[in-house]
Amino acid sequence: ALTFTWALLGAVSAGAAESTPLRFTEDFSTRLYCDRPLTTADWDTVARRIGLPISDPSAVVAEWDSPGQPQGIAVDGRFAYLCDNANGLHVLDVGDPEAPVLLGSLSSLNYAYDADPEGVNVYLAEGSTGLRTVDVQNPAAPAVVGVYNTPGIAYAVDVDGDMAYVADGSGGLGVVDVSLPRTPSLEGHLATSAQARDVDVVGDYAYVAAYSAGLLVIDVSDPSAPELVGTCNTAGLAYGVTVVGRYAYVADGANGLVVVDVANPALPRTAAVLDTPGTAWKTAVVGDRLYLADSVAGLVTIGITDPEAPGAITSTNGIEAYMIRRITPETTASRCARNFHQITRHCGAKNTFSCAVV
Repeated sequence: ALTFTWALLGAVSAGAAESTPLRFTEDFSTRLYCDRPLTTADWDTVARRIGLPISDPSAVVAEWDSPGQPQGIAVDGRFAYLCDNANGLHVLDVGDPEAPVLLGSLSSLNYAYDADPEGVNVYLAEGSTGLRTVDVQNPAAPAVVGVYNTPGIAYAVDVDGDMAYVADGSGGLGVVDVSLPRTPSLEGHLATSAQARDVDVVGDYAYVAAYSAGLLVIDVSDPSAPELVGTCNTAGLAYGVTVVGRYAYVADGANGLVVVDVANPALPRTAAVLDTPGTAWKTAVVGDRLYLADSVAGLVTIGITDPEAPGAITSTNGIEAYMIRRITPETTASRCARNFHQITRHCGAKNTFSCAVV
């Protein structure tokens, strides 16, 4: 952000010791005097600042045509686990991001929505089937070794230690003990006022994207007794959530991106809203950029140097993106290996898994 001050020396009257400067400060709250044809800056009248425009650093470097409509993806080292809706789970070798190779597949009993790899197992959120434990020691032959049938529709899973937190649709938030992966068992449960569509566990809290109820903040310090401590009712339908620091970034359907300040878990507040062209499905954050999967604009890049004043949008126009998963070398080995994003997209009749280098 910049603030410019111009000083104009006033006329010196006879006998005056010195002139009195007149000062004018431009705070960028209006574009009235903006030279629009020659201005390329991101001129933000709400935040009252200007900055350099954000270029789109992403470039699709490879595609793998899946048989279905991909819903989710997780990466562990050189392996990517693609949730392909009714077509189950695919294991791909992405050691060379420019040439993904299919190694093996697992048929689905319902719809494969999301996966989280931990060690030799992948935990699969599989719709009405619930949570499945998949042994992937042999990537060419993934095998189901455990099942916990949740009461709702398992849309997402986030494994933290011995607990798998399942966003279970109308079944609310399920906490499943996976310390014995072959015999997962229910540890705790919390009913939610609307469908639980996504979950991100950070520390003692599970942040749940709860469809028409917005963002729910749930204390899971005791996994056997999760407790709702805060709610931020967004204007749209909350499909996805990513938490970084004191902010939760909510993919809020037709309402776009909603940034929620969760510094006080009991009183989460809307800090910013940024409309996107279509339906916002999922979010991922790397550094000061947020990547959002949008039904119209595709992969949307948003500057969040100041999370409460998200910056300019760039996108892969014409590609409908459903999900995005953050992968960085800083996260645990069970979650990543390379600094790139995986996006899933659906373009016409073609269903593809795409790697976008950022």
